[in-house]
Amino acid sequence: MKKTLVNLATSLVAAATLSAATIGFSNFNTITSGDLVPIVTSTDGFINGSGVASLGYFTDDVAVGSGDFSSFVEFGSVNFATPSAFSNPSVFNASLSGDILPGSSFIGKSMYAYITFSSEALVAKSNNLTFEEDSPLFTEEFIATQDVTYLFGGASTTVDIGFGTQSAIQTSPVPEPSTYAALSGLLALVYVIVRRRR
Repeated sequence: MKKTLVNLATSLVAAATLSAATIGFSNFNTITSGDLVPIVTSTDGFINGSGVASLGYFTDDVAVGSGDFSSFVEFGSVNFATPSAFSNPSVFNASLSGDILPGSSFIGKSMYAYITFSSEALVAKSNNLTFEEDSPLFTEEFIATQDVTYLFGGASTTVDIGFGTQSAIQTSPVPEPSTYAALSGLLALVYVIVRRRR
């Protein structure tokens, strides 16, 4: 009986491992170790270990373009490398795993990279990759700086993170809610002035 329970538990663990979505998520080609495109701040500063790269999807692209990231649904995330003898700043790499079961909201949604560091962000939407059901396996490789459309941030620049000068992508400052309030107030004031002149 004990042996049967051990075999059953082993089978369940193996089945759970085989029925998961696994997505390679980075800003460089992990297969060739090339095509590295560092992600830096709007002032070309390096992003260190407190920077977070999240994989998931957004339900409102228009809001994302204006700096509202509240519609994000996360699949998984990873921190940027902390600069050391063996890693470079502004680089991230992970293998993210999770279940995408029948009826999951992820199925058929485009993959997005949502990068945050300090008070800045970058959102990149894949032009051709979507989440799919893991029946029994779903594997994909999403390079957040290749074949994407930038919805927030994404200006091109050049930096040197230890390999000589190379192309990089910038994050953008996220507007504070008070900025939106000030703009709304200004628009309301302009509306009142225009109405009074008529």
